[in-house]
Amino acid sequence: MRMRDVALLLVILFGFISSARPLFLFDFPLSWDVWYHIAIAQNFSSGNFFWDNSFFAPEGRPHTYPPLFHILLSLLSRIGGFSPLMMARILPPILFSSSLLTFFLLSRRLLGDKSALAATLFSSVTPIILDKGLAPLPETLSFPFLFAGLMYFYEGKMRSVLFFLLAFLTHGLTFIVCVATVVLFSFLMFCSEKDTSRLMFSIKVCIVLLVVTSPYFLYTYFSKTTLPYGGRHLLSFYPTKLGFVPLVLTCLSLPFLRRSGEHILIVSFLAATFLLSFNPFLLPARFIEYTAWPAAMLSGIATNEILSKEKGRGAIILCIIFLFGFFQSHTYTEKFKPEVDHTEYLSLLFLAHTSLSGNVMSDWHEAPLIAAISGRPVFWGGYELTAPRLHERKEDYTLMETTWDSSLLKKYGIRYFFFEGKEKEIPLDKIYCSSHSLFIVPPKA
Repeated sequence: MRMRDVALLLVILFGFISSARPLFLFDFPLSWDVWYHIAIAQNFSSGNFFWDNSFFAPEGRPHTYPPLFHILLSLLSRIGGFSPLMMARILPPILFSSSLLTFFLLSRRLLGDKSALAATLFSSVTPIILDKGLAPLPETLSFPFLFAGLMYFYEGKMRSVLFFLLAFLTHGLTFIVCVATVVLFSFLMFCSEKDTSRLMFSIKVCIVLLVVTSPYFLYTYFSKTTLPYGGRHLLSFYPTKLGFVPLVLTCLSLPFLRRSGEHILIVSFLAATFLLSFNPFLLPARFIEYTAWPAAMLSGIATNEILSKEKGRGAIILCIIFLFGFFQSHTYTEKFKPEVDHTEYLSLLFLAHTSLSGNVMSDWHEAPLIAAISGRPVFWGGYELTAPRLHERKEDYTLMETTWDSSLLKKYGIRYFFFEGKEKEIPLDKIYCSSHSLFIVPPKA
């Protein structure tokens, strides 16, 4: 086994161990989003592929979220004999290691072995990348498709379309990054080298993607899907999200960039994701997570150049740089905790076994946890895409919290009201759980 292979194995093993920490520290997966995905995977396991009956009860809503992650979670649960919850705990180190491996393959194709190894090493300790590596999310699953797609696209192979489509079926933002990078790269290459053959190939790829994905876009349009908007981060957030070490190394790499296709692709990847992180329409803050990957590539370029000039002290310099990056990523992620504790989990599990039928009313934050753990339909939902009567629901929830109008309970088929906070004088039968309260609506309501 060559030294390169040993080094790569050690980097991926380090990433595996880093992302496996929650499996041994906690009994529940990290992140709020995963509970929404577990609930949808349970929908799929029950054969509900097109209609989401877990959220926004009693009507439910059409499924418009890309389905591949939910299908995978459902299939692995069936094949392995584990619950979706257990699979969600097992998946993070597998997905993160796969992301690191495919990122190395893309980086090696563009930069060579040494820079690719350095880039992969720094990506494993980039705060926002490790953040995603700790949680089982569609986005983490989509990273290998993004990297494989870009690699084959750069080589001029149509199989890139397959990986772009897999990204499309997994996570919408990843597909946007694929298309934006392809378009910007083709434009810059044409301006730089007047390369019409690559431009025509890019147009061909985009046409195929448009034709294949258009039925989904029509489906979401007629389902009245709304675009989520999550706000944007100020530039001051970037050192925290990307890490000081990758940012400094990215700046140091600029003098070493060439007008080659490899470096133009990396710059296109970086510029596309950075510009998308300031878009005014669609979750701009989330695109920082993609900016971190090309920043790691540029860090690899800078590190390789520094080490080549400091051969005698290269190992020491690399260790010091790595330790700085590791410290910041560890500081950034050590505060992460699961969204649910044992007491709350048991109280919600109670709903799965009680004989009283009916839906559960809660705020939007608790809704995915309730749906995933209890299996009961909830009044609210994770992600408000295609939500029926959303404005009316928000007003009714506020009214319910203030006046306890029993007509609202009948309107939405509510049997349980889950209230987070201190005890209040509420005209409902109560079961208390820590700082959360589960209120059972009397049958006459």
